[in-house]
Amino acid sequence: MNNVLCSIEVSIESHFDFFSLISKGAVLNMNNIDAITNLYTRKEQSLQGGQARFDRERENKHILLSFANSIQERDIVTYDHSRRVATYAQRLARYVGWSRRDARDLALAALVHDLGKTWIANDILHKADTLSDGERKTMERHPLIGARILIGCDVHPFYVETVLYHHEAWDGRGYPSGLKGEEIPLSARILTVADVYDVLTSQRPYKAALSKDAARERLLSGSGASFDPMIARAFLNLLDSQPHFTLPQRICAIPSTAKTAYHVASSVRL
Repeated sequence: MNNVLCSIEVSIESHFDFFSLISKGAVLNMNNIDAITNLYTRKEQSLQGGQARFDRERENKHILLSFANSIQERDIVTYDHSRRVATYAQRLARYVGWSRRDARDLALAALVHDLGKTWIANDILHKADTLSDGERKTMERHPLIGARILIGCDVHPFYVETVLYHHEAWDGRGYPSGLKGEEIPLSARILTVADVYDVLTSQRPYKAALSKDAARERLLSGSGASFDPMIARAFLNLLDSQPHFTLPQRICAIPSTAKTAYHVASSVRL
C-alpha cells in the first residue's frame, strides 16, 4: 500500500485533524476511495447491533449538518445555492427510483458539495471578471478539498465520493479525476445535473440568471457530454411536469452589468 493511501487510512482510523490531511495534498482516486470504503465497511461490521449503526448514521448527519452551518457562516450565497441543489437532487433521486432514505442521504451530500469552497479566497470565489488559468485551477480544487475534509471526519464514503466527483463529466472531460460514463458514481451524476441547473438559474457576481427555458436548453445540449443522458432526461421530465419546479434565490449576488453578457454567453463557473 502506497504512502498516500496509508496516510488516508491512518486519518480514518485515528480521526486526526483534517487540516493535516489537506496540507499533505494526498491524491484521491477510485482505488483510494475503494480502500476507504473497505475500511469503513470493516468498522460497520465491527459495530454490535442496530443501535450502534443508528448512532453512526446520526453522527454522520451531525457532522454534515455542522459543515453546512459552517458554509452558511462563511458564504451565505454558497449556502443558499447548496440548499436548493439538495432539494433538486433529492427530487431527482426519488424520480429515478431511489428510496426516501437514499435520496435523503444524497440531499445531505448536496448540502456540503461545495464545502471545499470555504477554503477558496473571496477574491476568487466572488470575482466578477473571467478567472485566470491559475484562479480556475484553484477553484477546481474545491471537490478534492471537500472530500479530504470529510475523510478526516470519518463520514461514510458515499458522501466522500459524491462530493469528490460532482464535477466529473460523462465524456471524461471533467475534474478532478477525468472519470467517464458509469465510472462516475450515480450519486455524483445526479448531483451534477442539480448543481448545474441551479447555477444556470441563479444570479452570480459574474453572470445574470438564465430563464427556466434557457437553462433547459443548456442541459439538453450538455446531455451525453457533461451529463449522463438518462439523468439529464429525467431531470428535464421533472422540469417539464412541474411549472413551479425552480426554487427562488433568496440571497442574490449582484452581477457586474458590464460583464453579464459575456459570461452568460461563454461558460458557467461552478
